[in-house]
Amino acid sequence: MDIQTRVGMLFSRLRIPANVWTLLIVLPALATFYFLFNNQFLYAGISFLIAVLFDVVDGAVAEVTTKVTPKGAFLDETVTMYLEAFALLGLFSAQLPAVILPANAWAFLALLGFLGMEYSSKAAKARGLIERDRAHLVVKPTRIGLVLAVLFSAVYSKEFAVALLAVTAVIALIAMLNRQVKALAQ
Repeated sequence: MDIQTRVGMLFSRLRIPANVWTLLIVLPALATFYFLFNNQFLYAGISFLIAVLFDVVDGAVAEVTTKVTPKGAFLDETVTMYLEAFALLGLFSAQLPAVILPANAWAFLALLGFLGMEYSSKAAKARGLIERDRAHLVVKPTRIGLVLAVLFSAVYSKEFAVALLAVTAVIALIAMLNRQVKALAQ
């Protein structure tokens, strides 16, 4: 039995539907923004991690209870984008040093890349430019991992955190352009 099934079985005993777990992600996502706005990076990282754990639980519960639905998947993707956006907007407003560019510029560019990746894939699929959304350079777990790394590294070194945020922004923008080029090349 894999870990996702075990998590699903454990949390399904609480009889909380998967979509409720999904909606619960919004609370720690807002807390992440609040803590970043107030330059409390450890608490921001912890609240972001709690939101990510809720994201794992919602999918696991949906699988175990065989309640996987297109609406649930849509809700999950939407709320996860809110989570990423709240974290990056929080980093935009946090007091962080400049590394080549101001930190808020890197946060904006990362947000642009994250949103652009998702929009490009969905728009290309909706317009028949791609048949299905195949694996790409940067997927949700990678984005979440990068944001977590930025948040927790800021506890120890704000300069390193901004450098990591810059790398995240560059990777996100390259991935966005990669998706756009692939869609246009079809």
